[in-house]
Amino acid sequence: MNRKFATRLMDMPLVTSEGTMIGRLDDIIIEEETGVIHELLITPTGEKITHFKKDLKGRYVVPYTYVKMGKDVFVIELQRVPRLD
Repeated sequence: MNRKFATRLMDMPLVTSEGTMIGRLDDIIIEEETGVIHELLITPTGEKITHFKKDLKGRYVVPYTYVKMGKDVFVIELQRVPRLD
């Protein structure tokens, strides 16, 4: 099992499976009792996308179920994510 400290994940990029930069990890929403990750809060720094809602700080709220962890990057297949528009 690969383990990483949460502090090492902060500011990690989120890219599409095609390699397009979307943003960087700002925070993680977890279930307090179980430790299950529910959502990632991503600060937009790349291409604007309409697949995710934004929080009050303008960060994308990305459901973790759509995210895969790479070595130094989070990867998302946008074609699996329903569009909001």
